Amino acid sequence: RQNSLHVWKLVVTNTARTLKEILPTLITMLLGCLACNSYDKRQVAASTLGDLVRKLGERILPEIFPMLEKGLKSDLTQERQGVCIGLSEIIRETSRDYMQLYANSLFPTIRLALCDKEQEVRAAAAQTFDSLYTAVGQRVLEEILTPLVERLQGGKNEEEREMVLDGLQQIMAVKSNAVLPMIIPR
Repeated sequence: RQNSLHVWKLVVTNTARTLKEILPTLITMLLGCLACNSYDKRQVAASTLGDLVRKLGERILPEIFPMLEKGLKSDLTQERQGVCIGLSEIIRETSRDYMQLYANSLFPTIRLALCDKEQEVRAAAAQTFDSLYTAVGQRVLEEILTPLVERLQGGKNEEEREMVLDGLQQIMAVKSNAVLPMIIPR
C-alpha cells in the first residue's frame, strides 16, 4: 500500500482533480469488486469507497449515490450485496450534517434492498440501515420501518410478505433496541 501511494504521488500532481476525472470508471471497478465472491476483495473495495469520500469530501456524493442505486438494480446478487456494503462504508465516512442532507435519497434505496429477493442482500441492507440509523437517528425508523410494516400488512402475495418480513427480521438482528418499540404497537 505504501509503495502504491508513493507511485501515485509521483505520477499525479492534483489528487482531488484526478480522482474526480476518473471517478465513474473507478466506481464501476469498485462495484465489480464489491460484487466479487471474495470477502476480502469486497471489504477492500468498501474501504476504498470510504477513503474516496474522506479524501474528496462530500462533494462527490451526488455522483456516487446514483451509481450505487443503479448497481442495486443489477441481476447479480453479489453486486446488490456489494452496493449495500459500499453504502454502509460511505455512510460511516460521511459527516452527520451531509447525511442529513442525503438521507432522503437513501431511504428508498435501503427499503428496496431490505425487500430484495435474496437473503444475503437483505442482511447487508440491514447493516446499511444500522449505519444510517447511527448517522441520522430516529428519522430512519419512520422513513424505512413504517413503509415496510405497511407493505407487510398489505403485501400483494405471500412471497413479497416473506421478503419484507425477513428484511424486518434482519433489521431486528442488528438494531432491535431501537426497532422493537416501533414495531410492537403496530
